[in-house]
Amino acid sequence: MGTKHKELLEGNQQIRRGAASSLGSLGGWEGVPALLRASQDATFCKEVGIWALRQTLPSLQFSEHYGALESDVVPNLCRLLHRPCEVHEKAQLDQVRIMLGAIGEVGDRRAIETLEELAQRVGAQRATPQDIVQKTEAVLQILRERVAREIEQATLLRGSEAPVVPETLLRSYEEKVDEPQEQLLRPTQKD
Repeated sequence: MGTKHKELLEGNQQIRRGAASSLGSLGGWEGVPALLRASQDATFCKEVGIWALRQTLPSLQFSEHYGALESDVVPNLCRLLHRPCEVHEKAQLDQVRIMLGAIGEVGDRRAIETLEELAQRVGAQRATPQDIVQKTEAVLQILRERVAREIEQATLLRGSEAPVVPETLLRSYEEKVDEPQEQLLRPTQKD
């Protein structure tokens, strides 16, 4: 590599570190996707990425950000949770706590496998603090409930008679408009 190329690379690295520091200082959710992408590089993550993520991840809120962030946010969180940036155990545990909190807010079905693996790992290690074991299980439960609700919402409306057969699917009744709203749905079969 030529000297000019090395200077360009170093200049780009300085710009990335400066941008990450600025995003971390702002502490807003807007920087999370870019910081997660950049932090997939282990060196960047150790130098400035994890510090910036510690400042920004707590700003994520389920009501505002679930399903609204870029599609790579959850997988990138999972990769960082699987491979922490920090070397020291205390810092690594703090990173895991922050990642679990963020996954609890914006995580979806893609995070379940990673959390199940983490639950097995922390369950097998006696030295793991109890709060991490409990938080892992709590976030895993949140994600499972979230997935169950999404599946429920995607389920077709079916008649209340048992057994339900496809011929009793409901569709709107269009003959009379002046009927009460609860009577606008009728079974597809004529009685």
